Amino acid sequence: MSNRTLGDWFISLATHGSSMASDRRRRVYLLVLGAALAALWIPVLAFITLKPTSYESEWSLVLPVAGSGHAVQLESVGQASLPSTSPYANTVVDPRVNYKAIATSYPVLAAAAKQLGMTPEAFGKPRVKLVDQTAVMGFRISGRSADEAQAKAQALYDALEAELTRLRTDELNQREQNAAAALSSFSQKLADAQKQIVDFQAKARITSLEQFRDLTLGIERSREQRQALESRRKGIIARVANIERGLGIPTGKAGAVLALQNDAEFLKLQEAGAAASAELSDYEARLGEKHFKLVSAREADAQLRKAQRQRAARIGSGSVDPERLVMLASSGNTRLLVQELVELHGELASVDAEIKALDTHLDELEARINAGAGDAVALEDLQRKEQVAMAVFTTALAKLDLGKTDTFSSYPMLQTLMAPTRPERSDTLATKLALLGAFVGSLFCLTGLIVLWIRKPYLQRIFQSA
Repeated sequence: MSNRTLGDWFISLATHGSSMASDRRRRVYLLVLGAALAALWIPVLAFITLKPTSYESEWSLVLPVAGSGHAVQLESVGQASLPSTSPYANTVVDPRVNYKAIATSYPVLAAAAKQLGMTPEAFGKPRVKLVDQTAVMGFRISGRSADEAQAKAQALYDALEAELTRLRTDELNQREQNAAAALSSFSQKLADAQKQIVDFQAKARITSLEQFRDLTLGIERSREQRQALESRRKGIIARVANIERGLGIPTGKAGAVLALQNDAEFLKLQEAGAAASAELSDYEARLGEKHFKLVSAREADAQLRKAQRQRAARIGSGSVDPERLVMLASSGNTRLLVQELVELHGELASVDAEIKALDTHLDELEARINAGAGDAVALEDLQRKEQVAMAVFTTALAKLDLGKTDTFSSYPMLQTLMAPTRPERSDTLATKLALLGAFVGSLFCLTGLIVLWIRKPYLQRIFQSA
């Protein structure tokens, strides 16, 4: 019952108000309005009056969209490349957000404040705005004067660049340390591979693949030479057979004809026989068959012919018909053929000796190749391992050198889009916002009191209809 009475009392107070007179009620409303306005405007006016003058410097930085790439061709080894990467390739991490955190970090602000002889608290924090869909970062920082604002902006930019340089250097040093450890491992593997080759060459029959290839090429060349000599030998044999067939002497007996042609005793017998034949022809033409001179001349001619056959038989050693031998030796037309035949036999003997020597050489080469084939395979495997170790070491070393040139992979390069400005007027944004807030608050207070003043007739009608 008491709760209902209290509720009725509040409803009555809201709809009929108090029993206060109108003049007194008006004064109360004016006092309330004055107190509310004083509570709003006194702090605002005090803020405007006591707030120090502030100047704001602006500047903008831009991050490049893509970095530079490098590639080096290593002869007989391979290629080392450093691809062109974009700092925005990773959609999860925006480098501008990282740079914003770095620019507003305590070490950067402390370094910037130290340049101006200020404390980090007095230096303050910059306001950083990231422009969407661009690589631009906008900065703002305040100062008590235009020069101070510009100096703080420049100091902050210098401190940011110095911090980024430190981070890049630290990253490069760590990368070099890791790469040095890897290079040491690669270098040890290369040294082990080279030592294995040296140890193998010290005890192997084949010390290099070039030596094995030379042996193989030597066999091919020797076989080609033997084939050429064999063809030459067949040609000589065919020529010799033709000449011997034409002369009608056994194979290889042309030397007897040539020896007989050069025999001094046979030449004397030949001259004497020629003289006797001439004398016999003369007698046969002039004398009768029974004439003693003709008979004597025939006997002398027969004796000389017999002596020639005997001499031919002695020189030919019975291998050639003496009569045929005398006939060939006495013919001037066969001398060149016989001489050529002798030369061909000599050339044939020389070719046979060369073929025999080549056969011996081929047997030696084939024996060396058969004995060293296993060494060549093992050596090739060792050299392949050395080449792989060399390629890995050289490529890693080249990539390390290339990596030293790319210092902006993790921390992209910054470019100044707009240098820090020197503000011409002080910053009045805070003053304007304070005045706007006080004005809006005053409007709300006035509106509220007016609503309270005129509420009774409207509320009475509402509750009566209810």
